[in-house]
Amino acid sequence: MKNKIFYLLISFFFVSVLAINSQNRIVISDKDDQNADPSAVLDLISDNKGFLLPRMETVDRDNINDPAEGLIIYNKEKPCVEIFAGGEWHELWCTCTESSAPTAIFGDNIVCDGYPSILTVDGGSLGTGANWEWYSSSCGGTHEGSGESIVVEPEEDTYYFVRAEGDCYTTECVDFEIIALEENHTPTFTQLGPYCLSQQPDPLPAISDDGISGSWSPSTIDTETAGIFTYTFTPDNNNCAESTTMEIEIDGSCGEMYYTTPGTYEFEVPVGVTSISVALVGGGGGGCGHLGGGGGQADAVPGDSGGNSSFDGSVIAYGGEGGVVAFDEPTSAGGSHSGGDGGFDGGLGGNLYGGGGGGAATFTEDGGQGDPGADNSASTGGNGGDSGGQGGIAGYGRGGGGGGIHLIGTPNTGGNGGSWAAGTYGGGGGGSSVNAGGGGGGAGGGLVWKNNIDVNPGETYTVIVGEGGDSGASYASNGRGGAVRIIWGDGRSFPDNAK
Repeated sequence: MKNKIFYLLISFFFVSVLAINSQNRIVISDKDDQNADPSAVLDLISDNKGFLLPRMETVDRDNINDPAEGLIIYNKEKPCVEIFAGGEWHELWCTCTESSAPTAIFGDNIVCDGYPSILTVDGGSLGTGANWEWYSSSCGGTHEGSGESIVVEPEEDTYYFVRAEGDCYTTECVDFEIIALEENHTPTFTQLGPYCLSQQPDPLPAISDDGISGSWSPSTIDTETAGIFTYTFTPDNNNCAESTTMEIEIDGSCGEMYYTTPGTYEFEVPVGVTSISVALVGGGGGGCGHLGGGGGQADAVPGDSGGNSSFDGSVIAYGGEGGVVAFDEPTSAGGSHSGGDGGFDGGLGGNLYGGGGGGAATFTEDGGQGDPGADNSASTGGNGGDSGGQGGIAGYGRGGGGGGIHLIGTPNTGGNGGSWAAGTYGGGGGGSSVNAGGGGGGAGGGLVWKNNIDVNPGETYTVIVGEGGDSGASYASNGRGGAVRIIWGDGRSFPDNAK
């Protein structure tokens, strides 16, 4: 009797929820008279129920014996819908938060070999079920540990990598190199010098060629006395490296004098010197100023020209003209040159309201022209002309100052102009305030050089450094003063061998 009741229940179930049609398609439904979709082998139909996948933890999933390709489960641990394909499990969809990649690794990049170094990840974020994973040699290479920080003890130079690894996303790595030094390592440096008397020296390097940081005693190179001098480098808190020294020669057979303050000087030829080379740049012109009386251009006052720089009255770099009243005159002319083996002219000053200052001449070309200002008094002025230094960028109501040139040969270097202020040496002045109705910028000073001038020890020569031209009135910048540089020594000449 019990067997009959069981068979009746089974028969009732298949009649009410499952039907197999003539094409062997199965439909399961909580409704009557439902047919399977023609494209489906199995069709589940309901308005208020879902399809529930097998649910399990990762360890249970991994215990499935010989999973078939395409097998699908719901991983409660992650949580993710996963499919088995290509011999491994893949995530179809997850509810977890993705990690973001780290940006850097902090730690000591130089240690003694075998000594510990703490590495800490910086930046990035961890998503669902994620952790920071550390590797050496390559990203994903030899696993070194997990967590925000790890301690490593490299015995040779080693790259370390870290990335976020989580349930649903693995980021890119960032890397960090640790240099492992032997005990009592001696830092190495590129030899400096020799330098000539009074020559501008290089700065002593704060970090050695092999990456050791430290300090020097004395801290700067003194080139005022001939001889060979010892400088001592002491490493920063590094128990691997030892102190070391560098001997730097100041060659008494060569030298220089560099005059950068406007004025008149007497140069006396040193003992043993029979030939010198000179380079000069004239002063920059001052910008056209404004009296501030509210009369627009009627109250504008032209700037003064820059002073001439000269050696013995025969080699001359002329100063640039002062800024003009904007609409009444052409742009101010740059300074020219005479008496040398070569040279270039200073840049023109810009006109209109608040014209930019002209740049000083360089060793390779004329100075850059200052840009014209505005054609009305409610705008931004013109930028300064380039030189060894860049022309200044005009601010609202101002003209930029012209760039300057330093007389150290090529490549050209110099001071940058500012909004109004001219760059050091020989840059033109900026224009006056645009909205006060001022005029144009001052022009740049000219540049000249002359090599292999025959001289005798003890002779004196007059050196003049030209002044920068004064601005016409308020709301403008003065021009920068000029400069004169004299050098001597075997093979030293302008412009290519003047360092």
